[in-house]
Amino acid sequence: LISLVVVMFTMTSCDWLNGESDHSPEIYSSYFYVNPVFEGDSIISAKDTLYAYQENTEVESAYLIDSLTLGDTVFFVPTFYTHSQDLVSIKIDWDTAHFDFTMSIPENISKHLTNQSDITKGQLFFNPGFSRVYFPCYFIAKEYGRLPLKLTVASTSQFSPTSITINIPIKKP
Repeated sequence: LISLVVVMFTMTSCDWLNGESDHSPEIYSSYFYVNPVFEGDSIISAKDTLYAYQENTEVESAYLIDSLTLGDTVFFVPTFYTHSQDLVSIKIDWDTAHFDFTMSIPENISKHLTNQSDITKGQLFFNPGFSRVYFPCYFIAKEYGRLPLKLTVASTSQFSPTSITINIPIKKP
């Protein structure tokens, strides 16, 4: 029993003397809605709901969503969470030649971005004080194939940053 307690204390990411914890930041997402129809800020219908599956690749954080048709608009809401650490940055990388991507950053978030931020390029840098943000995102595929979308969140944690890659297959009719 004593050895289990010792192992528990040594395996934790908490600084017990200072009362601080240190976690790697996390990325969550809503469902991926295809061609959604909105009433106000609520989705009342969609052509389809896509699911993300973890891929069996050498990259642990790679996900594959159901296939799309060229020209479909996909809506989702990613959440970036840093536990008790400050959020430093969020970067979203996509191939501009293969699909259009838009982040809809609300005013209550955009007023806390630094001058380094470039929303059109998917680069958000934050002033201290945030540990969780979420905002709507849209994308439209312009090419056939398998399109990668990479989301990265960085915090003041020593276990930062965290990234996930979402592979989006666009099928031919």
